[in-house]
Amino acid sequence: MISRNERRIKPRRLQKYRRIPSDSTIALFGILFTAAYNELWQTDFTYLKVVHWGWYYLSTVMDDFSRYIIAWQLCRTMKAEDVKNTLDRAIIETGVEHVQVV
Repeated sequence: MISRNERRIKPRRLQKYRRIPSDSTIALFGILFTAAYNELWQTDFTYLKVVHWGWYYLSTVMDDFSRYIIAWQLCRTMKAEDVKNTLDRAIIETGVEHVQVV
């Protein structure tokens, strides 16, 4: 027998349209959305605790248009040099010649 709570659950519909960035993103980059690969990259620095090993930091670079992880690096420290190395790896991987860091 199905309870009342189970009958009220409705499946979530998939979004057909792409998410529009917030106003701060539009003002910062001067674009409404990315229309091609390598127009805008997003970076992230996430920390994880590995049992018996300590803290590790995952640095990633993702292409905004395709949502593909271009480069990643697992680091022992959380330094700007680690992020720079990950960005350098992304530049080498994609072959991009002109890069603007904001």
